[in-house]
Amino acid sequence: ESPEKTLSNIILTTINNKLDDSSQITIDEVSLSNDFSFLFDGLDEITDYESYNLAIEQLQDLLSKIRNEEGSKVIISCRSHDYHDIFSQYYSYELNELEDFQIKNYLNDFLKIDIDKIFEEQFEQSNKVLVMARIPFLLHIMACIIEKHLNENTGNLQPQLLPQNKGALIKQFVEDICSDQSKLTTNTIRVPSNQRNRLLSLFAFDMLDCGNRGEYTCPAK
Repeated sequence: ESPEKTLSNIILTTINNKLDDSSQITIDEVSLSNDFSFLFDGLDEITDYESYNLAIEQLQDLLSKIRNEEGSKVIISCRSHDYHDIFSQYYSYELNELEDFQIKNYLNDFLKIDIDKIFEEQFEQSNKVLVMARIPFLLHIMACIIEKHLNENTGNLQPQLLPQNKGALIKQFVEDICSDQSKLTTNTIRVPSNQRNRLLSLFAFDMLDCGNRGEYTCPAK
């Protein structure tokens, strides 16, 4: 397959389509020799029949291109009851829900404190919270929320601190992050939008290049 059709070059072309003529990124400015990993989450959340079939077709096309770049991989996730062996020619895995002891172990490692009381008051008292905690991503969000409030309230937590549904939980997590970041913000450097998009694209390539080697650090201001 010609170089113009490799996945890495398709990515660069796609990025340049979003930039104006004066901000185009040339192939000499970035490293395109890296392996790529793509995560497509929530395939089951596409409810429109035509859109779902189109997504499957596009993912199949992407998977065929990946085969031409050794080391690159695609991860596609959806709820198990919505998976219909569409990609049966590839490896598939089913994730089990976390058990109580695994939730406790994670919280203990994350918070570095005895979490028996926290687990009893914040998790066992609400079946909805405990059900969400069996999902690793949501458990991590809960741990972050608990850590923030423990630090702010000298080790004490209000009853039913954790929201009872996923939407409210994620919203609180984002609000907590924004609150922390606003305290760190000082002077904001104004960058023209065309240059900002170009810089973000170059940062993304740099993160891919250095992160692949485990040595990425935030660029100096």
